[in-house]
Amino acid sequence: MKSNKVSTIHVSLVAGAVIAALASVSAQAAENRAQRYTPGLGGTDMTTMLVPGWYGQVAMIHYHATKLKDQNGDSPVLASGTVPGSTVAGAAAKATLAQTGSAAAAGAVATALAGNGIQYKTTVDGFRADAYVALPRITYISGTQFLGAHVGFTAMLPLVRRQTALSGQTTFTDQSAAISQTVSTVTGSAALGAGVASGVTNTIRSGISGQVNSQLAAKTGSAGAWGDLEFAPVLNWEIGDHQTATLSPTLVVPTGKYDKNSAVNSGFGKFYTFRPSFQYGFIGDGWDVGARMVLSFNTKNKDTNYKSGTMFNLDFAAMKFVTEDLRLGLQGYVVNQLTKDSSDDATVQAAIDAADGAKMRAYAAGPALGWIVNGGEMVVEGKLLKEFGARNRSEGTTYMLMLSKPFGL
Repeated sequence: MKSNKVSTIHVSLVAGAVIAALASVSAQAAENRAQRYTPGLGGTDMTTMLVPGWYGQVAMIHYHATKLKDQNGDSPVLASGTVPGSTVAGAAAKATLAQTGSAAAAGAVATALAGNGIQYKTTVDGFRADAYVALPRITYISGTQFLGAHVGFTAMLPLVRRQTALSGQTTFTDQSAAISQTVSTVTGSAALGAGVASGVTNTIRSGISGQVNSQLAAKTGSAGAWGDLEFAPVLNWEIGDHQTATLSPTLVVPTGKYDKNSAVNSGFGKFYTFRPSFQYGFIGDGWDVGARMVLSFNTKNKDTNYKSGTMFNLDFAAMKFVTEDLRLGLQGYVVNQLTKDSSDDATVQAAIDAADGAKMRAYAAGPALGWIVNGGEMVVEGKLLKEFGARNRSEGTTYMLMLSKPFGL
């Protein structure tokens, strides 16, 4: 017997026989867990009267997350499967033959272990997502009225840098005892049984972990460039001295750089988004209250044949003047995907179905501070919004600084 060589056995057939891990990294709610709207963007501007003229605005945002949630709010399973019993049996038989030179012993081992598959499951043990975004916007409100509203337009082209890192930990069912016992019984050598079991299980685990880790590494990266252009007509109603309402049916076009094989892109994909929004603001003597409702309807990404479901966003703000120039209050948002994602790829579609249609949601709330400079020459606003209740997406914190300035006619 050649048990002294067992620890150096490399079972070459394992690498080719292992099921490919990660057809997709979980089901990706709204493709790549993203959407073409920045939740929480609506704030003080929702409770500001718009008079005819030009307006400039830039929002500077840092979104940071270290949690990734599945459809139940738990850390998602990134990969799972079974190394077939035939693979385990073949590897043990090959190792036994190499050590004993006995084809009969190898055949007996293969027969005995034919049903002993090794199950594996990979869960998240490290995740980080950061987005650094500047959203420069230009808006014009004319003196022309339609249905009682002033007519105008708005356009915005984001500047984006995104970074994502993802790692996993793989666990296995342990077949070492079954392999060791089988080989020991067939060969009469407990040492050989233990050696074959160690060599086979370690090699199989190494093969699985290597495949999983390589595919997880493909989900890690960074990108920075211009994003997707959005533009829209604007209808703005001034309802008396205390209320304002705005309707803005936005179209988002894929101008950002996008490569379906890249883990991170500055653009969201080769598809269009129709995004109507309606906002209402009440401007009181003490408290100002506003809300913005947004729906996003997406076409199919022609590069991936993936269609993200319809999204609903609600931004809200309640701000109170604490001095003549400062407003302090609470702001937040709701993200809720109304319809399921879909894919022309059967494997991806199966993952979507297993994740409740890959529908995502999140809630966020936090403090906000607004400073009205020189009676309205400029508005500066800062906010910190902490997410909770996330499903099929990341859960993190948004830090935002927004500058808004009227330029006159």
